[in-house]
Amino acid sequence: MNGISNLSFKIYLGRPALMFNSDAILALFSGNAKFMQGLQIYLQSRDYSNLKSDFQLGKGKIKSACSECGVGRTHVLDSW
Repeated sequence: MNGISNLSFKIYLGRPALMFNSDAILALFSGNAKFMQGLQIYLQSRDYSNLKSDFQLGKGKIKSACSECGVGRTHVLDSW
């Protein structure tokens, strides 16, 4: 951009994003792609800062009781 007091500048906007190891998640659900996608959607729907806090409190792990990922199942997830 040019034109503001003869200065040029760039603005970069970014936000944290989750990245998944899809192969590991798929293995967690014995190849069930629907449950894998359900867990990914559930985690993406969570507020990032709250999810990060949960991982920090759990020393890099959280328990997820995602109803879209199989009724009554609880999973321990590692961050890396």
